[in-house]
Amino acid sequence: MRLGESNRWLRRVTSCALVGSVVGLLLSLWSPPAFSETVVVTPSCAVPGQTKVCITGSGWPEPSPPCRYRFFFDGARPGALATDQQDGLFGPPLRAFTVPMGTAAGDHNITVDLLQNSNNMLLGGPVTKPLKVVAISANPFTPTPAPTTNRIDIAFDPTNVCEVGTCSKIAFIQVGQVNGLKGDGTSQVLKVSELKGFSAAAATEYDANTSANKFFLDRFNVRATPYFGGNGAGTGHWVMGSNDKTPIVVAKMDDGPTLPGPKAAGFVKLTVNFETAAFCVSGPDMGRFYGIVNWKYETDLFNGGTLNKSTFISSDRNAQPSGNFKGGLNAWLANPKHTTFKLPTSGLPQCQ
Repeated sequence: MRLGESNRWLRRVTSCALVGSVVGLLLSLWSPPAFSETVVVTPSCAVPGQTKVCITGSGWPEPSPPCRYRFFFDGARPGALATDQQDGLFGPPLRAFTVPMGTAAGDHNITVDLLQNSNNMLLGGPVTKPLKVVAISANPFTPTPAPTTNRIDIAFDPTNVCEVGTCSKIAFIQVGQVNGLKGDGTSQVLKVSELKGFSAAAATEYDANTSANKFFLDRFNVRATPYFGGNGAGTGHWVMGSNDKTPIVVAKMDDGPTLPGPKAAGFVKLTVNFETAAFCVSGPDMGRFYGIVNWKYETDLFNGGTLNKSTFISSDRNAQPSGNFKGGLNAWLANPKHTTFKLPTSGLPQCQ
């Protein structure tokens, strides 16, 4: 090769390298950003026809063109999964469904993807997470009212309860409402402050922890946490549960309500309807409610009677707190004396 040809060849090589570098740079600038899409399936197992499964996640792209999430169970779209979730608000996937009756026990898959509406171009996923289907899941609740007294004991055993994830601290939160029966057969919902026997400070504190429809968080005086018993340390009428290590610890609480009579005349009996929830305070399942126990306390001692009894009504490991429960809890959280406390959450959106 002559010197002139060598120079021309060198210029061509240099030019190609430069063009390649520029093209590579432009492609890197034009490439869509990398995302780490995650899907979270809660709980990780389910009973057909019973368990509500929540699908959510994080890290999904937020493109400008209108797009939609799709949800699959073993490649099919039964029930609530049949409808796409429009992503107009740039939110994460969020869908709840019940595993269809007749689904075989064993390992199954939940899949989520994200499509652009205009051309069905795949924008995110598909991401697949496992879901274990079982025929039976143990009932974690064991409420035991005393047969002749006002005491009730509630235990929550997470052993072999597939709907319960890993939790290092399981506590109880309890909300109640007082209902007064009058001698003429009518009834009236009462605030705790409308009963005798409470100091002005205690009555004021209860009022601050009471919702507009008179559901109160059951924490006497000023407490550091909304968890039933003691002052959040797991002592005094309760034991924190856990299932993050061996041995598993059963969460326990006991209550023995007593009520003075109403300040107003004409009442012959008082009933307090309680809603008690098991709640994960810390661990991977943090922020989840593990079901509800409903029970009541009745008394007419203030009217010269002998009724002084706690009665179990129902329990449901799949139930979530009612609106009334949330009203009482939110009233406690909004109390200026409690605003430094933050109720633990998972950081992910929750299915309703």
